[in-house]
Amino acid sequence: MAPRTVNYTQGSIIYFDGDRADSVYLLKSGKVQLKSINTDDLSEVIEIVKTGEFFGVKSGLIKFPREERAISTANSVVIQFPTSDFEALINKNISIIMKMLKVFSNQLRRIHKKIEDFVGERNADNPVYKFFLLGDFYLKEKRYDAAITTFTRFIKYHKDYSEVVNLAKERLLIAENAKNKYGNNGGPMPDIVQPDEGIFLFISTPNISIINDEGIDKKIIKSTNLINEKNYLEAYNFLKELLSSKEATEDYKKDIQIKIITCMFYLGKYKDAIQNCLEYLKLYQNTDKKSKIFYYMGASYYKLGDNYKAKDAYKIALSLTDKTDPSYDSIQNAIEIIAE
Repeated sequence: MAPRTVNYTQGSIIYFDGDRADSVYLLKSGKVQLKSINTDDLSEVIEIVKTGEFFGVKSGLIKFPREERAISTANSVVIQFPTSDFEALINKNISIIMKMLKVFSNQLRRIHKKIEDFVGERNADNPVYKFFLLGDFYLKEKRYDAAITTFTRFIKYHKDYSEVVNLAKERLLIAENAKNKYGNNGGPMPDIVQPDEGIFLFISTPNISIINDEGIDKKIIKSTNLINEKNYLEAYNFLKELLSSKEATEDYKKDIQIKIITCMFYLGKYKDAIQNCLEYLKLYQNTDKKSKIFYYMGASYYKLGDNYKAKDAYKIALSLTDKTDPSYDSIQNAIEIIAE
């Protein structure tokens, strides 16, 4: 039996505790809760399954009876994998997973997160998803030319897969409209939501090099992921090294230095962050990143207890930010907090 897509209405039971387990599930959309009983104190334990996460993994792989009840708490779409098909997806790591399952049975419901830890790179076994996320990265960085090129190529190489192609076409339109309206690198950051990895699972890419000439871009993506994961010290050291490398052209240095300032702030290096902000403004007087620079200056002054300078910097940041930009409300709230 091949993997199949199943629709569940709100309140539906996907499986009961005690059921025979011969499959693993992936939440494509909607909401699912896993309810079980803590054997130590008999209290109820509730786990939330996030979109794109696998569940029912331990019992499905070992073929033990289910230890929890899976409930659809909203209209949901779930992909059901027979155990053999799921094992085929993770065959490179199956021996590690099976060993770990015996030790961390309750902690490994989110099995793909553990796979990432073993492999050492997010989405390492899904090049199609990485291809798409590269386009999203360019969009968020407002590098519209690169986003347009990436999504155009994605559409070309995956024309037989309508669901992901339609999503890529939407992204392509966003990039083209933003470029036409603001120019490359201009305007607010596009408001996009990361797609579910599940829709990319059974798609193949022709034997082409997707980003073989984008070495520094891959490193920029890595630094962005480190920051998003709050690994600020590792990101800071990585970015400092990248800044001094031959790969870093002037355009890349502009972005790298802003990321370094971000790391400094979250590492509590507020004085260093302010100094770097001032140096950045002197070096790149015509930068379109002034709003972000003044925001970090304001936040750093606020952390140092200088509310007067913090408020001034925040006000400049607000004046340079489009009201449609997601950061506008954050800056406004920061000003209101100081005023209280």
